Amino acid sequence: ARVAFKMFDLDGNGVLELDEFKDLLRVICPDQSDLDSCGDGDSILEQFFGVDGKKHYQKKNLTKFVAELRYALLQIEFSRYSGGVGKDMSAKDFGYVLLM
Repeated sequence: ARVAFKMFDLDGNGVLELDEFKDLLRVICPDQSDLDSCGDGDSILEQFFGVDGKKHYQKKNLTKFVAELRYALLQIEFSRYSGGVGKDMSAKDFGYVLLM
C-alpha cells in the first residue's frame, strides 16, 4: 500500500487527493471512459474523499483500508472453503487456500 500510495501521490504532500485517485482509477480501468463504472465509483469516491470531493486521503488511512479489506477477504475465503461460519476447514482445503 505504501508503494502504491507514493506512486499516485503526485505532488508528494503525503495525502491522496481526488484528482490523484482518479488517475489511479484510470490505470486500474483503462478501458472505462466513465470512471464511475470502474468498480463502484461513486461509493468509493465519497467514502475516501467526501461528497464534495475535498476530503484528503492519508497514507495511514489507505494502509488501514487495505489491511481491513485483506482480513475481510480472508474471512470470506475461509468461510467458503470450510463450509460456513464456525466450521473447520480440511487440511486439503487449507493447503489450497495457501497456494492461491
